Formats: sequence, structure tokens, C-alpha cells
Amino acid sequence: MSAGSRRARIAWEYLAGAAVAFVWLLLALDGARRLSATIDEVPHLGSGYAIAEYGDLRFNPEHPPLAKTLFALPMALFGGGTPPDPGEVASWRAGDQWSWGYRVLYHTGADPSRMLLLGRLVPIGIGLLGGVLAWAWAAEIGGRRAGFFAFSLLLFYPEYLGHARYATFDVPMLAGCAAVSLAAWRWWKRPTTARLLLFGAAAGIGSLVKLPVAVFAVLQFAVLAAIWLLNRVRPKRYGSTPAAPRPDGVALAAALGALAVFGFAAAWAGSGFQFRSDRREPLLERPAAYAQPPAEVPRGALLRATDRLRAARLLPETALAPINTAGMVGERRSFLLGQSSDQGYPQYYFVTVLLKTPVIYLLGGLHGLLLVWKRMLDARTWRRERAFVLVAPFLLLFAIVAASGLNIGHRHVLFIYFPWCVILGMILGKFTNAGGLRRGFAVLILSIAATSALVSHPFQATYFNVLVNHSPKNARAILSDSNVDWGESLGEAARELARQGHREANLLYFGMASPEAAGLERFTFFMKGFPLFPPSVYARKAGPMRADAPTLVSLALLPEFEAAYGTYARGAKPVVVNSILIFPPMRSVAPPGASGAPPRLPSRRGTGP
Repeated sequence: MSAGSRRARIAWEYLAGAAVAFVWLLLALDGARRLSATIDEVPHLGSGYAIAEYGDLRFNPEHPPLAKTLFALPMALFGGGTPPDPGEVASWRAGDQWSWGYRVLYHTGADPSRMLLLGRLVPIGIGLLGGVLAWAWAAEIGGRRAGFFAFSLLLFYPEYLGHARYATFDVPMLAGCAAVSLAAWRWWKRPTTARLLLFGAAAGIGSLVKLPVAVFAVLQFAVLAAIWLLNRVRPKRYGSTPAAPRPDGVALAAALGALAVFGFAAAWAGSGFQFRSDRREPLLERPAAYAQPPAEVPRGALLRATDRLRAARLLPETALAPINTAGMVGERRSFLLGQSSDQGYPQYYFVTVLLKTPVIYLLGGLHGLLLVWKRMLDARTWRRERAFVLVAPFLLLFAIVAASGLNIGHRHVLFIYFPWCVILGMILGKFTNAGGLRRGFAVLILSIAATSALVSHPFQATYFNVLVNHSPKNARAILSDSNVDWGESLGEAARELARQGHREANLLYFGMASPEAAGLERFTFFMKGFPLFPPSVYARKAGPMRADAPTLVSLALLPEFEAAYGTYARGAKPVVVNSILIFPPMRSVAPPGASGAPPRLPSRRGTGP
């Protein structure tokens, strides 16, 4: 191949990648503009705003401070409105991250839609960075063409696109793990001081995004140490000469030291080099339980260790709180295949992968697993090591998450799609290099993957494949929680209601978004105990159901609705707006001669946050 044609090939790959990135950004920004706030975004953005505006780190102590601060910076700089006065806000004094976050988004005088969009810009940028890292890893294996396919497949995986536009930590966690993985491999391939420092820095910064990234860094080092040990026990010659010798025992010890030093430095830098989480007042109520668990909480090995660290002030409270959160995880109700459990299900994430992954990815994944297995048995040591470094840490982290019993959403294992798409990218890159029918097949696969993201727009975060007819409503009998409903559909449901000509609705909503900000100005919460988040804000909107108004019901609360209003629920034919059902007015559903009036619920009174 001539130099000119090689340059043209490279230019084509980059141009195609730029086109994919452009389309992806359009989809991400359009969804970020249209979708309502998810449940977790409200406390995340509120806590980041408290750090950016007031330097206070008390809120949302379950997670490290870096990502949420970056999320909220555009809100603090360009959101407008009047920042809340902490001295006059009850939720600030109580350390209530839910009500405080609601106040920040919806009660500062700024445009709530603008505030939410600003809070989603940084997550979208991190999502694009994850695609770039997939390109870089795949290029290590199969060249730039493999990198292009890995980049495109990860960006167009529907759940990745869906969650990349939310101010949550699942996509940033994937990007953090990917950065650690790539830096570890490049150091292992050529163990220079600069690459060692990059490995340590990636692990340290990633640990400020979400605690599992720190766990992943430890697993990544453990895999490298295991490879080093196996090579000493059973030395083999390289089939092809590597670019440089592999790290020896001294270099491996230096890597461990770099991880420890960068992790320690990042923990203190993330806290602003202060031990306490607050700068204005002592820790109060719930946040204090994370920084220093109450004495009555059973002390396992993890909590005993953090007690000692806190007593010696070796780590700040912002680093201790996420660790304590992991050590204090109690029973949390999970739902799978029509059953509920307080302990979780070992098979949970295997079911979510089966139902929430496009079929073309599943079929490609089977091919990829076979290829990885062959690489791990390859006599050429360098190729075998590369396969272990790419795949093993992600699989180990997947096993830890699956065993944890935290079964509240497929989003918690999004990281597994990074090596998945890298391997698929390598396969498709080989297909295109082969030419002929294989090249056409590779283009077809990429087209199908892109179509999966396009046809599910803007609801990619609740994507389901053909096994449940692409429907969160159909999947509700199998999965629940953020898999099918996270509160993001309220705005689209309100717009559908307006198209139907209705100006008022009964509301049974699972979420934290403001109905008024979503365009639903006249509504009634008609079931006692709802809304769930935050309960005090809309207590004044509670009352009896209006029989002449349509009823909006979140899929997450559909069982409660059917139990209370079974005749109405079974007799109506609702309009489905992703994770919200719009039932016609009860009066139009009730049989002749029946009043159709539900039990009258007492009104409740309350105050805002």
C-alpha cells in the first residue's frame, strides 16, 4: 500500500469517527434537553453545587466529590438565579441531600430546564471520553480501524448513550476504569517512569469519581502481579519480541507504591486538604453516619479499619464516607422475575445483560469470548498477557458487583461493555481489512448497532432488546428500578398530555423531577404516601382523584396503582410514554351506572425544602 493510500485510509477513519461523534452528541444533547431529572441526579447536582458554591462537602457522602463537583460547575457559573442562603434553608441545616438538591434545581429563580441541561454537559463530555479510550485500547490490539469500530460500538450501545447524559456516576466510572486499564497496559508494555506516573495518576483521579474505580485499580494491579508471578514460575519465550522488557519485581513494587501515593494524595486533594466534610457547621444527621458510623452499627473488618483511620486522621471524611457506605450496605429490596428479595439475586446481572443488550452485541460477544479464550491460551506470551490485562479486571469487578446483592439497575455494570466493545471492534476491524463480504458484514453490524440507539431515542437508558419487544412496560414483570423507570419520562408524558388536550392530571410519579418544570402545572397526588421523593415538597398537592382527569402512573408504582384501583387499571387502555402510563379519565372507563369515584383521601399539608 502506497503512502498516499495509507494517509487516505487514516483520514477516512478519523472522518468517520468525527461523524459518529457528531451524531452521538446530537442525540445526547437532545435527550438531555428533553428528559426530566432522574431520581439520583437531584442529590448529585445539589451536592456538587454545595461544593462549587459554598465549599461544603457534606451532601451525598456516599460518593467521592470530583465528578459531582464537575457536573455542577456549569450550573454555578452560568445557571443564573439566586443561590440559596444556607442559613435560611431547612434542608441545608438538616443535611437532607434530596430536598437540598430539589431546592437548587427548582427554587433558585433560575430556569430549571437550563440548570439541568448545564448539569448534564460534563457527563456528556465524559461519555465521549469513554469512547476515545475504547478507540485507544482497540488500536493497541488491531490498529486504527479496530479503534473506530470500538469507539462507535460503545457510543451507540443504547444504555451507554442513555446514561452518559445523566449527572450520575455509572458512565464516569466506566471511563475511570478504562483509563486505569489502558495506562496499566501501556506501562506493562513499556515500563518507563512517565508511564508509571500516568498509571498512578489515572488510579488516583479515578478513585475520586466512584469507589469501584479504586477497587478496579487494585484488581488491575493484582492481575499484573499474577502475570509476573506466573511468568516466573513457568517462564516462556515470546513468540514475537516485545517493544521493551516486561516489568521486574522492583518495577512492580514501584507500581504498588505509585498507586498508594496517588490514592492517598487524591483523597486529601478531593477534600480540599481538610479532614472534616463541612466548612460552616458540624456534620448533622445522616451524613455523619457515613463519616463516622454510629456505635450500634455492627463492626465488620472494613468498618473497624475505617474507625482506626478516622481516629488517626489518616484519611479525610470524604474518603471514609464512601468506604463506610460499602461497609454499611444493609438489606435493600430487589426485584427479579416477578419476585422480591432483601438479599439480591446472584443471577440478576446476567438477566439484565441478556435483556438490555442488543442482540447483535450478544452474538458478537459470544464470538469475542471464544477469541479471548484462544488468546489466553496463545503460545505467544505477549498476546496472552494483553488479553488478561484487558479482560480479567473487568470480569473480577463484575463478579464483585454481582455478589454484592445491590440489584437496583443494570447501570451498575455498564463498565463490562468497555472490554466487550474493544474486542468487538478488533473483530470488525479484521473483517474490514479482509474485504469482500466480511467488510460488508462489519458495516451492517455497525449500522444495526447505530439503529438500536436511534430508534430508542430519547429513552436509551431504559432500552430493552427484542426478547421483551423493546418495551419497559413488558419488562416490568421481570425487572424494576432504574432498568424501567427512573423518573426521566415525566416531561415527555406532560407533552403527550398537552397533545391530547388535557390541562390537568392525577399523578402517581416515581421520581424527583418537578411536575411544574416538566410542563404539568395542574395535578393531584391522589395516593397516600406519594410522592416518594421528596415527600414534603408536594404534600399540599395531595387530594382525591379527579374522575374527569387522566391519570399518569409511573411503571415503578404500577403494582400499587393496580392494587388500589384494579377495576380502573384493568378496564382502561393507557397510552405508554416509555416508563409512564397515561390512563384516560376514570369517568370514561367506568361502566354505566357506576360512579367510578375512588376512596377520598385526606389532604396533607407540608412545607417546601
